[in-house]
Amino acid sequence: MKKYLLLLAVPFLISACTSNFKEKMEEDDDNLQTFSQVIKKDNIKSLRTEISMAAGYLKLEKGSTDLADANIKYTREKWKPEITYSSSGETGKIIIAQSEKTEFNFSNDDKNNWTIKLNPEIYQDIKLALGAGVSEINLSDFTLSGVSIEAGVGEHNINLSNTSVPYLDIDAGVGEVTVDLTGIWKNDLDATINGGIGELNMILPKNTGIILKINGGLGSVNAPSFTKIGRTYTNENYGSSNFTLEFEINAGMGSINIELKD
Repeated sequence: MKKYLLLLAVPFLISACTSNFKEKMEEDDDNLQTFSQVIKKDNIKSLRTEISMAAGYLKLEKGSTDLADANIKYTREKWKPEITYSSSGETGKIIIAQSEKTEFNFSNDDKNNWTIKLNPEIYQDIKLALGAGVSEINLSDFTLSGVSIEAGVGEHNINLSNTSVPYLDIDAGVGEVTVDLTGIWKNDLDATINGGIGELNMILPKNTGIILKINGGLGSVNAPSFTKIGRTYTNENYGSSNFTLEFEINAGMGSINIELKD
């Protein structure tokens, strides 16, 4: 009975975690402080971007012709992040982070909204550490060596379509995580997803071989187009396509929803 009641509470937890941040990112506020910075393009051929945000709204997308364009809006001066760039040889590194000592006690008037635009023509390795809030991560058509995301409390939408990313690691917290991995694949994928409390939604390519190995968890797995043997799920193209997407999913509490698309 306790397990059943906890599952019933999951949708309410998701709503409570995300609604306040969604309202804040849509409101206009003339009192917001704004901080912008452009990291100029140099001669590097690959870039590692690390973003650490304690709480708020993050929008990460393409749109920079340099290495990165950052636009930060916030209501408290101590929330202003530090942006650094360094390079060694042909590899660069961007760090956008708030101090680990920064305290976040949001009032009704507080906002912390980040819009980060990256250059999709640069070979990228992405690492995100997100606390409470909402994130819209659109890296579609980027060339990626790997993506690592710690998703805290809230709603996180991750678009990795047409990236053929070879490595993916996601630690889900409390809320809803949606991952889009559709598109053309040019290599295998090794993915690990650690589930939290809430919903994990995965949109996967129909014409590529897929295997899902699901461990533990309290909740449901909805994968109508897959063959299930024990806790392993495969699609009809598994074993016959040129490349394979392999997922190790350590399930939490809630639901896992798998959708196939062309």
